[in-house]
Amino acid sequence: MKLKKNNILNKNNYRKTRPIFIVGSGRSGSKMLCELLNQINRVESNHEYMCTHIQPLAVKYYMKILSREKVLKQLGSIYSSAIEYSKKPIWIDSSNKVSWVIDILFELFPNARFVHIVRDGRKVVSSFYNKLNNECYDDKSVSILTKWYNNPDKYIEPPPEKKYWWGIPIKGNKYYHRFKKFDQFERICFHWGEVTRTIVKEFNNLPDKSFITLKLEDIISKKKKLKLLLKFIGIKYHPEYYKILKRPQNIIKKEDKKLTPKQKKKFYDISGDMMKLFRYDKSTEYDVKY
Repeated sequence: MKLKKNNILNKNNYRKTRPIFIVGSGRSGSKMLCELLNQINRVESNHEYMCTHIQPLAVKYYMKILSREKVLKQLGSIYSSAIEYSKKPIWIDSSNKVSWVIDILFELFPNARFVHIVRDGRKVVSSFYNKLNNECYDDKSVSILTKWYNNPDKYIEPPPEKKYWWGIPIKGNKYYHRFKKFDQFERICFHWGEVTRTIVKEFNNLPDKSFITLKLEDIISKKKKLKLLLKFIGIKYHPEYYKILKRPQNIIKKEDKKLTPKQKKKFYDISGDMMKLFRYDKSTEYDVKY
């Protein structure tokens, strides 16, 4: 199979391996699903594939630092060879990082399928805030990214570590002015809401058969939802898969901290629209059992 000069494969050649991109906000079961799917013979499953390459690219695209053409070329170079040389019929990247570049990935891979795993935002922001500490929207990293974004001639670009590359709203975004005064918790609230809004928007532009949205809570508690997910990916259901998902994985700290009344107020003020869209506003915050 011959590659184009820019290392992006000809679209007509995507027959051997189908790419699947599992998107979401993070802390929503992406690692758990990756590990489950990687136990299936027909699947090559990756969690946050080439993260130090993909995350900066995705954030730069979201913040309009890089043009669509440049991101298209760089993402194509990274993903095309991985998919081309996979020996499995299904190749998966389960990563919140690619949530910002769904349109790019669909252009690169017209036969790709996208899975949005959404989780109650209260549990997501609590997990980010209480378990990742300074790895997500800490003051220092946000300041470094902001300074470089505002004055790239004066400041050197941040290193590709995860902690530096969390999306910051730019002019035109309704949170642009407010974000400057946000504390770490509020930035994380913004992240859950903004990623979810972005995915919903991008899915509206995709053919119906190329995407599916499911709640994490449903996948781990309702067999029919897990069967629906696996069928969409192209995998036959087995009862053992359901048992595996019953066991919490990717645990950083075995603790379940609920949001305080003050935190809940901040959270709903920033991301209440998405809680309402997915009807999480109709339920109380649940307990996570380890």
